[in-house]
Amino acid sequence: MTRPIRDILAERALTHFVDRAPELSRLLGIFDHGGSLVTYIHGLAGVGKSTLLQAYAAQATARSITVIRLDARLFEPTADKLHELAPRAVLLIDSYEHLRLLDSWIGQNFVPSLHDSVRVVIASRYPPHAPWLIEPEWQGHFARIAKGHPLPLSLGSMQTLPRLAQLYLADAVSDDVRRAIEASSVLQRITQPLFGTS
Repeated sequence: MTRPIRDILAERALTHFVDRAPELSRLLGIFDHGGSLVTYIHGLAGVGKSTLLQAYAAQATARSITVIRLDARLFEPTADKLHELAPRAVLLIDSYEHLRLLDSWIGQNFVPSLHDSVRVVIASRYPPHAPWLIEPEWQGHFARIAKGHPLPLSLGSMQTLPRLAQLYLADAVSDDVRRAIEASSVLQRITQPLFGTS
């Protein structure tokens, strides 16, 4: 019997998925009575947000839940693109930090226009904007999963460490800061002479 390659890849990803059973269980409960309409996952680069979404997508699909997964880095963030996907059962939006300029529209227009059988799961490097947290209409319908500790979910080999280093350095605010991080990572200690100061 043949099957899509994406199923094989999803199974492989799950074999390296560790230490996030509570978060996965929480996501699997979003369709239960009283489950959140929107769940927002945020944490540092490399903490495993995408891996958590992938694990959830695999288990949700196995439970006959229709899953549409979007990576905000890979599509043009327009209202039309998002509305094309509105009738689906669960919408996963990864790399949401790329949609921050649309955040108000998503919270005030797009999500409220969805049917109440739809759930939205968002993953971002940054915490949610204030309206998600303080607006009265979202109370009880918006949940957060915050994992700021940079512990990777994929622990298959030491190859993970260079990838994590790349993710952190990509977020460095300037080339000077990036070079300082790179330099300090190979020294046993930092002294004033190393910086050329007296």
